Amino acid sequence: MKKLLVVLVVLFLVPRVSFSASPTQAAEAAYHFAIARLAASEGAYGEALKSFEEALRLAPEDGYVRVELATLLARLGRFTVSPGQRGEHFERSAKLASEAAGLAAGDFDLLSEVGNVFMNFADQKEKWAAQATEAFEAARQLRPEELQVLLPLGQLYLGADRFGEAVEALRKVHHAIPGHGMAESLFGEALRLAATQRMREGRSRDAEGLLEEILEVEPRSPQVRISLADLQARRGDHDSAVETLRAGLDPKVPELRQRLAYELYQDGAFDQAAEQIDQLLDGEFAAAGWLKVLLLSVRGRNDEAWTAIESESAEAAEQLAMVATVARRMDRDGFDAKAVGLLISVIDRMRGAGDLTGARSLSLELAQLYAGNRKWQELVDLLGPLAGDEESEFVAPSRLLYAEALTQLGRGDEALGFLPEEEDGRFLAKRAETLLRIGRDEEGARLLTQLSQANGVEGAMQAALVYQRLERYSEAIIILEKIVADNEEAIEARYFLGSAYERAGRIDQAVAAFSALLKSKPDFAPALNYLGYMWAERAEKLDEALRMINKAVAIEPDNGAYIDSLGWVHFQLGDLERAREYLARAARLISDDPTVFEHLGDVHSALGNSDRAGELYRQALVLDAARDATAVDQLNKKLAALETEASAPQ
Repeated sequence: MKKLLVVLVVLFLVPRVSFSASPTQAAEAAYHFAIARLAASEGAYGEALKSFEEALRLAPEDGYVRVELATLLARLGRFTVSPGQRGEHFERSAKLASEAAGLAAGDFDLLSEVGNVFMNFADQKEKWAAQATEAFEAARQLRPEELQVLLPLGQLYLGADRFGEAVEALRKVHHAIPGHGMAESLFGEALRLAATQRMREGRSRDAEGLLEEILEVEPRSPQVRISLADLQARRGDHDSAVETLRAGLDPKVPELRQRLAYELYQDGAFDQAAEQIDQLLDGEFAAAGWLKVLLLSVRGRNDEAWTAIESESAEAAEQLAMVATVARRMDRDGFDAKAVGLLISVIDRMRGAGDLTGARSLSLELAQLYAGNRKWQELVDLLGPLAGDEESEFVAPSRLLYAEALTQLGRGDEALGFLPEEEDGRFLAKRAETLLRIGRDEEGARLLTQLSQANGVEGAMQAALVYQRLERYSEAIIILEKIVADNEEAIEARYFLGSAYERAGRIDQAVAAFSALLKSKPDFAPALNYLGYMWAERAEKLDEALRMINKAVAIEPDNGAYIDSLGWVHFQLGDLERAREYLARAARLISDDPTVFEHLGDVHSALGNSDRAGELYRQALVLDAARDATAVDQLNKKLAALETEASAPQ
């Protein structure tokens, strides 16, 4: 009677079990199953195992017996010290759980239990995690909103890097039981990882949405707020970035205020940005020092900027580095005239103080800025004395820049006098390029052959790039094909080979070259952008082009050429507002590129903003006037079309 009472009590507690054997066997199996459950609950694991095994013998087709025995074995595996014995327990548990899954068709409870068994050791083997996922997914098909399935599924998806699916599952748990510690923590982690993945894939708008969702869960997370502001700024929406950062300002997190100051600077609100920096500096947040210098310089207050530099560091090398950093940042942001002003101011100050080395160093920095903006006469005026100084440590880079400027000004014969006839690859390449530019082809080609033969792969690359810069692509291709044939890992050579093919009109070979490069190096941003832009220009494979360019921008978010490509592919897709956003940002980042202004003009023309389109075409025309007759003709045709449209009767 006592035995029967125990059986009835335990079976009452486990009403799901159903034995399909004969009535006698079913009763015996139920008895042993009940005893096993009771023994396991009291810690008598040996007795529990024996009773589960007997129940399994009597009811071999019952899934619940298997899953309960599997659960006990998994528990024993966790507590077993011996690695060998632990592995045996887990293996037997997994086998039983798999068998139970085969008997669980349409049984939500049994599928859930199978999933829970595998969860016990899912971290041990990838296949067990996959089996846990499979069981829970099958259970979810039966009850899609059941939290006891969604929570472990979310964990499993996280472990398998299936972040989007983890977000979907855990979002439902979070909304159903807000404030649940574990669910909230997992949901936040899933959102962060999914957002990171979207950014890496270049899907920045999706990433923004996920980051905004994280801030709803964790409004005080500064890193998430900064990441969101960064994405908003990348697409040129500095107003939203400012709003995002202002909403989370915290005196204990000075990085937020520093980033807010920089976004205000990007938005042209220099005085407001300076106020934020002054508050930071009052709090001795030293990392903001360079931004204070930037804000003073962009407002033309160079004496104060130098005072701020001196207060940041007494070391001359660090002071020079800060001046160079700020000047480069201003030039990149379209404030090239202000950058020139800062550099000249500090150069004059250093000369006055007798620091000729510092003055020469910054003069070279200024020369590079002039070269980037094609201000060749200013470069010649600046570097003339330095290029002729045999003793200066800056003589080599100065002479190379000086010779380039002279050649660009049509003074190639004079430039040759500053390029010594020695085996230094840099001078050989520049001398050969100059000779080719002034029509002394035989001498130039001979030097490039010498360079290729004497300096190995590096020399061959220098020779190929000379031909590339001179738009002699057939000659560049011959050299690059040999480099690639001899060295499959020559990534740079493979990239320039693809570029040379495209410029030579050999489109199929260009696509093949870039595709092969990206197969071996899928994150090589220049190739992603080049191939994506090729397709965008031809209005081909636009979805694939968008994916590639997005990925390139994710890798180099401040690369103006990539931003231009992104704007252009959106234009080709018909998304004019987004195209305008990206192209306006590209125009700020590379303010001397006529193609960017022409693209932006095309967008405004399509939007019906004819006056603005005309301004942009004329701006491109000024930049293109001395470079490309075909481009100039195309721009004039577009301007004529706008004038015809404006004069047409309404």
